[in-house]
Amino acid sequence: MQTATGFNVAEAAAAGADKPQAMPLQILDFAAGFLLAFGAQAALLRQADEGGSWRVEVSLAGVAHWLRGLGPVEDGFAVERPSPDRWLVSEPSGFGRLVGVRHAGELEETPAVWRLPSMPPGSHPARWAA
Repeated sequence: MQTATGFNVAEAAAAGADKPQAMPLQILDFAAGFLLAFGAQAALLRQADEGGSWRVEVSLAGVAHWLRGLGPVEDGFAVERPSPDRWLVSEPSGFGRLVGVRHAGELEETPAVWRLPSMPPGSHPARWAA
């Protein structure tokens, strides 16, 4: 879809490259997923208020058209990228320290936790937990 909608050519032009370039992240997939989730929530709310069934349609081509309509970020490669540190967590594991994306839900009274760390296969004998 990036190629069909011209994103790859625009990325190449912005980077000064001769060949089409992939975007630095899968924004079409991410945006389509977020819009679909939002649409499902809106449909459920409407169903609760009005009853009935509601259709939500999201397409990668439609998302690409919308995003292309927003226009390019001027001098986008010079834009300072924010640090991802606030979204990352570092925890001990059987592989050493692992850095991963923090859990999406943050609740004060019941924080999300993992009872056991990631471990290499064979670290524990196979058995049913008591």
